[in-house]
Amino acid sequence: MAAAPFHPQSPLPVVLVYVKADIYEDEHHRLWRVANVEISSHCDSSGSCITVHLWQPSPHQRIPYNPMNEDSLPTVWILEARNTYRGTDSLQWRLLNHSQVDDSVQLTLMLV
Repeated sequence: MAAAPFHPQSPLPVVLVYVKADIYEDEHHRLWRVANVEISSHCDSSGSCITVHLWQPSPHQRIPYNPMNEDSLPTVWILEARNTYRGTDSLQWRLLNHSQVDDSVQLTLMLV
């Protein structure tokens, strides 16, 4: 049975900077892997909806590289408010989830 998610002890990253294929780094030099990018065309009248799932795996955990379309993601995200990030593309991203399962911290952002 999988462990239930809980709120991580580590704070939210304030800055996430794209460093290489599907990897972002925060201000504490923690690495975040893009685990999944969901693109839906039926979110609202503004067009498509993008949801990004980032994982901060534990040191012993290996997540295989999963090539995906990252062209729609900003090179930098900056935390503006408790639940809002702004990308270098000037778009706002809402924080949907910040949780931990076992040793992996997860962060889910959705384009607003």
